[in-house]
Amino acid sequence: MSEEFKAQQGWEILSTLNVHADHLFGAGAAHGGVHAPIHPSVQYGYERVEDLVAVFQGRAKNSCSYARQGAPTTAALEAKLTRLENGVGTVCFATGMAALSAVFLSLLRAGDHMVATRHLFGNTNSLLGTLEGLGVVIDKVDCGTAETVAGALRPNTRLVFVETIANPGTQIPDLEGIGALCRSRGLLFVVDNTNTSPALFRPGTVGAGLVVNSLTMNSALLVIASTFRLAGALG
Repeated sequence: MSEEFKAQQGWEILSTLNVHADHLFGAGAAHGGVHAPIHPSVQYGYERVEDLVAVFQGRAKNSCSYARQGAPTTAALEAKLTRLENGVGTVCFATGMAALSAVFLSLLRAGDHMVATRHLFGNTNSLLGTLEGLGVVIDKVDCGTAETVAGALRPNTRLVFVETIANPGTQIPDLEGIGALCRSRGLLFVVDNTNTSPALFRPGTVGAGLVVNSLTMNSALLVIASTFRLAGALG
């Protein structure tokens, strides 16, 4: 691994950030601890009903109501990945398919169009088949060149989706070119970064608005890489 690559990706500080992220940038590290503690609580109590109402309405930041919706432990994990991806926010999901489903079902509706790489993880390919059954129009193309992606765009295209390195075929898309194309067309660029992780590549550096990272076979994180590029998709 070259020194130039390490410098570009912030490799010289990555391990330090990872170790100290909880008390430097995370939620919940206290009493001088380097790492945030594990919070097993499912429910969270408040002295005033007004405080609980504020939590449910999203007006009380960094507060929890029920573990299924969020907890200090997952908040610390989310803060760590946000920092590693140099993003603006992160949401933790139980599985990678849950993270991708949240993206597609939140941003796409019947009649919308998306362009996706044809070199996909098998379960992701199955998920896209489900979306097509719901009326979303999907073109799967070879994303090795941005020109191919540009040729597949339509007036109703909402987003472009690729994997940093295809699983399992290892094909690599034209990430920089596609990112520039999406910026010029006002499209959301969504990248599955599972095979590289932020240790090797940060999709936000090439214009990705949403980034998915798989942590284990049983959990995944959706990182908001740019609120600017996400706002266009939500408009």
